[in-house]
Amino acid sequence: MGMIAGETFTQQSIRIELGDIVLLFSDGLTDVFSPDGEMLTADGFMKLARTTLAGFSSHVPLHTFVEALVAAIKDFHGADNLEDDLTLLTLRRSGRSGDLNPRRASRA
Repeated sequence: MGMIAGETFTQQSIRIELGDIVLLFSDGLTDVFSPDGEMLTADGFMKLARTTLAGFSSHVPLHTFVEALVAAIKDFHGADNLEDDLTLLTLRRSGRSGDLNPRRASRA
């Protein structure tokens, strides 16, 4: 994530539920071309991410998912060498229903 001076950015809030995965990625993941010249694009990347995730159980370790996703991107590209860097940050909300409420925990 970054900023460019003078640009206008929008702000949006979403609720992240238990088990949800957040993907933050650079354009190196979306500007990948297939051997026939098709660009992956953000929509293509998200489709690839969903397809990759669907191949695992719901409790797949994030590093395993990321490794499989990068392999799928390289497969789309048709080679291991990519023209740009790949930056991908993955976050998963986890916890148990009995976890402490942060407001109550701060009083303990």
